[in-house]
Amino acid sequence: MLTNIEFNKSLKKYISFSMNVYTKYFIKINKLDILYKIFDHFKSLPIIILGNGTNTIFLKDFLGLIIINNIKYISFIKKNKYYYLHVGSGINWNDLVLYSIKNNIYGLENLAMIPGKVGAAPIFNIGAYGLEIKNICKYVDILDIKRRKIIRFNKNKCKFKYRNSKLGNLSSRYIIIYLGLKLPIKWKPLINYYKLKNINIKKCNPRYIYNFISNLRKKNIPNYKKINNSGSFFKNLTLNKSKIIKILNKYSNVPYSLISKYKFRIPTGWLIDKCDFKGFRIGNVCVDSNNSAIITNYGSINNDIIFLIKFIYYKIYIKFNIKISLEVLIYFYNNRINLNDIS
Repeated sequence: MLTNIEFNKSLKKYISFSMNVYTKYFIKINKLDILYKIFDHFKSLPIIILGNGTNTIFLKDFLGLIIINNIKYISFIKKNKYYYLHVGSGINWNDLVLYSIKNNIYGLENLAMIPGKVGAAPIFNIGAYGLEIKNICKYVDILDIKRRKIIRFNKNKCKFKYRNSKLGNLSSRYIIIYLGLKLPIKWKPLINYYKLKNINIKKCNPRYIYNFISNLRKKNIPNYKKINNSGSFFKNLTLNKSKIIKILNKYSNVPYSLISKYKFRIPTGWLIDKCDFKGFRIGNVCVDSNNSAIITNYGSINNDIIFLIKFIYYKIYIKFNIKISLEVLIYFYNNRINLNDIS
């Protein structure tokens, strides 16, 4: 019997954007076996599994079950030229980064201070400062509730894309339980990303890079525990050569990076800034005055955020003929929506 189910639970402290919405049912789990009981009991209801809620917004009350994932486990082996880590999906991502450094396992330091839990990492192919999960993922172990077994997706089966993967499209019967990582024993610093140009080469060790990137993130992204936000609200843009040339002809200082011979990436925050949105406010939601990629919340109701998203979307489209997309997940009652639904 499920005795720790809570009813009509406020999600305000479980969502970093901190909107005062409720879920009909709520439970925290730290063991696999209870998941079977939960899904058997609530099989007719929509179910969402949350980590730290740093990438999710609910515009209305959720009429299903929210599960907080606290499955925590880390082990590693050293084999041939690599370390292989096996990590529980309920561990805070930054705790994993610190654990690896403490155990002299290097290669995660570029992903320092990313909020959220390990389970979200492969779903969104998290990345920062030149490194993405797809570069270090070995496998993802997924619990198939219906078949009562764990199945393994190797790296290729995950079909990683920019801030996305096949894992994000799986039905709710599949739950990420473990993430397998492969890191070389022989460490090489990854510091060719343009925002790392001021790194002191002479001090370049994993701990130094971790601290350097942590300080960058603290300067650029507000602490969601003090200022309500969901991190980067929109995905950075991947553009073809002709599109980036058009922008460069008008703006010589575009902070773009080359990702392949014919593809370039530019920060969506730069586009938002060029549309004069920095510090712009509608009701209780505001484009951050320091980082235009961030939207902060000072007590929003859903209309505030919808109006602001629409305004940003249309102004960028009119000015640059570019369509932006959401990085955060937005739910309206039980349904996930995207920019096409609200624009």
